[in-house]
Amino acid sequence: MPLSFWDYANIGRPQWRGQKDLARKPTWFLLGAPDIHTRVRNTHVINVVERLPMPIDAKILDAGCGRAVAFFYLTRRHPDWQLTGLELDDEMVDSCQKTASAGSYNNLKFIQTTINELSEETAYNLVLCIDVLEHIPDDVGLLRRIYHALVPGGYLVLHVPRRGSEQWRFWPGFNEHGVESHVREEYRQEELQQRFEQAGFKILELNQTFGRAAEIGFEINHTFERNWTLRQIVAILTHPLTLPLAYGDTRHY
Repeated sequence: MPLSFWDYANIGRPQWRGQKDLARKPTWFLLGAPDIHTRVRNTHVINVVERLPMPIDAKILDAGCGRAVAFFYLTRRHPDWQLTGLELDDEMVDSCQKTASAGSYNNLKFIQTTINELSEETAYNLVLCIDVLEHIPDDVGLLRRIYHALVPGGYLVLHVPRRGSEQWRFWPGFNEHGVESHVREEYRQEELQQRFEQAGFKILELNQTFGRAAEIGFEINHTFERNWTLRQIVAILTHPLTLPLAYGDTRHY
C-alpha cells in the first residue's frame, strides 16, 4: 500500500536532530522535510521499495543519500535490514550521523565518500539513487558500478528529474527553473532506457512521479527560490495547503 497521509506528513521529521541551524530544528521537528519535491520523490521511492520482495536481512545502499530521508523511514520499518548511505558532502554525512545516533538507529550507517568510487561486488539486495544521476558526468559508468554492486536479482530504484522542456508548469516563471550543479539537461524516457540497457539492467517499471498537483505544490513552495529566507517562510506558511495537495500524486504507481 502507498504511504498513509500520516507517514507522508512525517517524512523527514527525524532529521531535526541533525540540523546545525537552530532556526531549522523546530521547522523540521514540526513539519518534517519543508521542501515538497523532497517529500514527494522520497515517498514515491518508499512506495516502490515496500513492494519489492526483500529478504528479512536485506542489505541496502543509498548512493548519494543527502539527508537520507527515505532511509530514516525504512530503517524503522525494517529493523533487520542493514542500510548504508554514501554521501560526498561532509556536512550532510555529519547531520545524518547525528540523527542516527540520537535516534538509536542501530542498523543504519553513513560513509563520507564519492559514489564514483563504488567498487563493491554483489554486496547489496537493493540500491537507491534519488536525484543523483543528473549530477554525474559518467552516468552510465555509475550505473554499471551499481549493477555490479547488486547481488544477482537485486534491484535499483532510481529517481531523476525529467527534461525541463517536457515538464508541465503552472506558473510560466518556472519554465527556466534549473539546478546549477546538474551536468546535463535532465532526462527523457528514451535516454534513461538506453542508459539502463548499456549498464546491463532490465527495466521492470518506468513511471512519472510528479503530476500537476505536486507541481503546483512545488511552485508554491519555491515562490522565492532565489531568496532562501523568504522561500522558507513561504514554505512554512503554505504548508497546510501544499502538503495535502501534493499527497494525491503519491497515491499512484
